[in-house]
Amino acid sequence: MLKTIHKIFWIITIFSFSLSFNSCSQQPANEVAGTYSGDLGISVMGESISNGVAEVTLTCTDDNKVTIAIPALSNGDEMALPAMNIENVIVKSKKTGGYKLEETPININTDDLTITGTISGVLIDGKLILNGAIKPGEMPMNIDINFSTKQ
Repeated sequence: MLKTIHKIFWIITIFSFSLSFNSCSQQPANEVAGTYSGDLGISVMGESISNGVAEVTLTCTDDNKVTIAIPALSNGDEMALPAMNIENVIVKSKKTGGYKLEETPININTDDLTITGTISGVLIDGKLILNGAIKPGEMPMNIDINFSTKQ
């Protein structure tokens, strides 16, 4: 009986100890983490190139940081961009409610393309809105990315 109690004590201790090292146990990044379905649009110089339904995932990496995973973007024949993981996006609680995703630089290198730019957003009442501007390679103008969940 004493051995069983001793084992239970150690299991609870180890479990509690492992929980204390969970870097996403606190708000606000843990509060925004999840997968969001919505409209993802891309445009160049104000002209819409592609619109469609997509899933964007926010993964908590720290108490106040997330990684934004954006799926590959394409409008068929003219343009295709790889899936992007934008890391170290700082999340802050808004005084008026909801959360702000601070403007974050994008610098992604693939085998044949470098993508630079910025992204920012808000999450209010469960609605995620992201706005970004990227520049693939030596393209002279930005590609605007807009995402908004349906509600």
